[in-house]
Amino acid sequence: MTPPIPSKAAIELFAAFSRFEFALKEGGYAMADRWSGAAANWSAFGRVPAVEKAFEAIRAAPQLEILLVDPPRKQVVVGGRLEWGDAPTVTDAASLLAALRRVRNNLFHGGKSGADPRDDELCTATVFALLALVKADVQVQAAFEGRY
Repeated sequence: MTPPIPSKAAIELFAAFSRFEFALKEGGYAMADRWSGAAANWSAFGRVPAVEKAFEAIRAAPQLEILLVDPPRKQVVVGGRLEWGDAPTVTDAASLLAALRRVRNNLFHGGKSGADPRDDELCTATVFALLALVKADVQVQAAFEGRY
């Protein structure tokens, strides 16, 4: 038995997301996680004024619409059952970054099968946003592009 092959959009998301997290850590946005491992500090990156400016620059882009109009929900456990919680509204860079992580988490931590066409739309929008936001910090962009 073999697992289903992810869609092209899901594979692109995996590639862009893993490189983005690497670039955040290499670019000065690293922190210790609860086990003292290195983790990307998404919150610190989201508070940078240039990141907020980059969000404002792409906010009206049609590629981002699905994340703003119908953001990804979070899978939760209620009474021992899996359910989908409400999605917070995307209003700024910090909430966009949270939505991007939710897309990744839903797809790669078992919340989504990848069979719904909406999943590919969310993956594509996430990659678009990551590629735009990476340009907000020259050190993060350099690491993302392999110039470190």
